Amino acid sequence: MYTNVRSITAGEISPLEMQDPQVALMVMVEWLNRRVIARGADTVSKIGDAWNSGSHKDKIVPVKYIAKLLKAYDESMVDLVREVT
Repeated sequence: MYTNVRSITAGEISPLEMQDPQVALMVMVEWLNRRVIARGADTVSKIGDAWNSGSHKDKIVPVKYIAKLLKAYDESMVDLVREVT
């Protein structure tokens, strides 16, 4: 995993710094943007497919994983809406 961190941050973030949740989150979001969303995964289902199977463009579709992800996503969005209203 640290190889991915180095490629995203040009080696500017150390393994020790990755223990900070804020730093790890920043790196993870950038990784998702570059390696998943930039390659065409433009829905929660496609992002989950790419995350779990390596690509949303292949014939490997982790149906159960995507269903579980969508359920969790929907529940978190409901909670977010409740907080805002």
